[in-house]
Amino acid sequence: MRVKKDRKATSVPASQASEEIQHFQNNSREVTVTLWMEWSEQKLPQSATFCSTPSACQPGKAQAKSIQMVTCNIAFLILRLLGAHSQLEEDLAVSEYHELLQFLQQTAMDPDYDPDKDLTLEQLVEEISAKDDRREKLLGILVQREGVIANTDASRCLKEHVAILDDRMKVELLQNCIKWVKTSKPHIPESINVSWNFLIIKVLAK
Repeated sequence: MRVKKDRKATSVPASQASEEIQHFQNNSREVTVTLWMEWSEQKLPQSATFCSTPSACQPGKAQAKSIQMVTCNIAFLILRLLGAHSQLEEDLAVSEYHELLQFLQQTAMDPDYDPDKDLTLEQLVEEISAKDDRREKLLGILVQREGVIANTDASRCLKEHVAILDDRMKVELLQNCIKWVKTSKPHIPESINVSWNFLIIKVLAK
């Protein structure tokens, strides 16, 4: 017969938790507009990056974030935790800390949100051409983007960086191309047809 061992309590006493929440609220009052803007320019190392899923923190995907962004990410995770455990919110009497809740709600931002995915085709091409450490990730976004096939600048960009495309990107690009041909044929301009035939040959040759 297996006997269960009693676990030692590791929870924080309510009084102590209340003091810490009050301290947190007091600190939030000290965040002025000037300080908040300064935090947007002060970068923290990648080790301080907050992600709610492991895939979002893989090397090459996560970047050093500003103090402001990490603060926003922490606010988001706190609100999500409270939302998932209503009893916790009640036990901590969180509703009594109106100023703190307002601060969290106004600053919260999902740590897995990627602003690069909101870039237009033109912005993606421009950023890729800058040749920074996000280039491979941006190419991965570009090959999936609707309209990339018919965009001359995007086509040129992919040709210039075809050597960087990994197998997954090549498959997605070819699938995107096949889908576009099926929906656009026979209204494909000859110039675009020739251009993409050339790119496909380069992709398959790698």
